Amino acid sequence: MAKNKLPDIKNLVRVSCSLCLVTPEQAASWLTLNTQNRPLIERRVQHYAQIMQEGLWEADCSRPVQILNTGLLLNGQHRLTAVIQAGVPVQLQVAVYASPAADGGEAGVPVAPKNAG
Repeated sequence: MAKNKLPDIKNLVRVSCSLCLVTPEQAASWLTLNTQNRPLIERRVQHYAQIMQEGLWEADCSRPVQILNTGLLLNGQHRLTAVIQAGVPVQLQVAVYASPAADGGEAGVPVAPKNAG
């Protein structure tokens, strides 16, 4: 059976993006739907966790944790796993995306009534 591929981020609409204080519990919750990412690189996770434990982690706004509005984790498994290993809440940039096909239009954009205007 072929493994499902993650949706191409270029075909998704960003619904929200914000700086969040992510707890180990929240990270674990998001990771439950991490079904289609590459294998973890444990050295990277340990490195991130050490920085987080030392209080030196800086959120990278150019590389947010990316989550589909269905809960599927698109990007960020190393950072989220590190939050759990570090055992401390960490500020992470989190972006939520939706597929334009999900609602028949552009997700997150209100649809005007037909007779408006």
